[in-house]
Amino acid sequence: MFQQMNEVEHFFKSRHPYGVKPGLGRIRKLLKLLGNPERNLQVVHIAGTNGKGSTLTFIKQVFIQHDYQVGTFVSPSLNGLCEHIYLNQSPIPPDQFVKIMDNMYPLINKLDQDGDQPTEFELLVAVMFVYFSNKTDIVIVEAGMGGLEDSTNCLSPMLTIITNIGKDHRLFLGETIASIAQHKAGIIKKEIPLITGALQQEALDIVQKKVKENNTVLYQYGEDFQSVLSPNQSSFRFVSDQLAIPHIQLSMFGSHQVSNACIAIMALAQLKEMGWPIEIDKMKEGLREAQLPGRFESIHQNPRIILDGAHNVEGIKAFIQTVQQRFPNDKKHVLFAGFQDKPLQKMIVEMEGAFDRFTLTTFSHERAVSNNKLYQLAHNMNKSVELNWEKVIIDHIKEYHDKEDHVLFITGSLHFISVARAYILKMSDS
Repeated sequence: MFQQMNEVEHFFKSRHPYGVKPGLGRIRKLLKLLGNPERNLQVVHIAGTNGKGSTLTFIKQVFIQHDYQVGTFVSPSLNGLCEHIYLNQSPIPPDQFVKIMDNMYPLINKLDQDGDQPTEFELLVAVMFVYFSNKTDIVIVEAGMGGLEDSTNCLSPMLTIITNIGKDHRLFLGETIASIAQHKAGIIKKEIPLITGALQQEALDIVQKKVKENNTVLYQYGEDFQSVLSPNQSSFRFVSDQLAIPHIQLSMFGSHQVSNACIAIMALAQLKEMGWPIEIDKMKEGLREAQLPGRFESIHQNPRIILDGAHNVEGIKAFIQTVQQRFPNDKKHVLFAGFQDKPLQKMIVEMEGAFDRFTLTTFSHERAVSNNKLYQLAHNMNKSVELNWEKVIIDHIKEYHDKEDHVLFITGSLHFISVARAYILKMSDS
């Protein structure tokens, strides 16, 4: 059926009408037909509104430092289907993706005929489990959306993490922190330790109830472990009842990355107690080396262009804090685009006063804000609009190529920055 990656990509697009269908019935049926490859894996499962990708990357890099074979699954990807699924530093090769999908096609066809059509995301999760089976020592899986009914929640993890709980994906997860917390807490498993970031009381109440029901233990950032910044803020100290690690340095910027790193360290400490031989020096080196595309990423120099995947109010708050810490005296221009189902006006309000210039735009995606809504938003917020976002980037480079103190920030959506990132890299190559 499948011989080329473009055929697989076309097939995935053909599944688009099935949309997002929460629930584990279809993925469990598909995995059973595949021989349940997920049962062969040692998994850390990560949910959360923000910080999943960074926390995953910190843990991944530490295990790579220890020469383990590390599988990671992220969502969304910044560059196509293959980049959801990584073995160490390399995405799944296209020929491997094609081979797995070719073998899986008769099973997909059977489920289709039975009325249990797997969605795009469910197929992606199944490919990931098949690819990692018998190849990995440890797998770190990022939930796609929520947790309880997310396709990744069909696994049996050795450790679970909830980075934080904020308002996002409200169409599927609900409007309140409590309803969203119910979904995120769905990854909590019986007698499997849980590590979380700092949680609002409303979310914490639900998480603690779920922890008690599952007879497990909760380690929360700010309560059971914490960070202490050095006087010049160039490093931090990790502190818990069992462990103190001084002089930790990160390559990822922002105070939110310190909390993400602490969550990762606490996870690694738990895994060490389970028998994984983790060394402090290698841990610190892995944390320092960890980097993640699209997270306050400097993608162009002279002039500087920075991409950040902030795509909800909490993410924007962390982004602004990092902008103000890193570039207090520079001339700052932000190019902002987002999905129309996001609280765009609230996100823009958070950015008021932080930038010298503010340009709204949109991009080619069915969920991207429409032109009409964009102009309405611009009118309400007194912002300028440029539908041709490429022009904003080109103009910035031409106008400020010899200015070190002019910075263009691109943010609002992981999908938007992935498109902008590809454009800038292609432009730089040429």
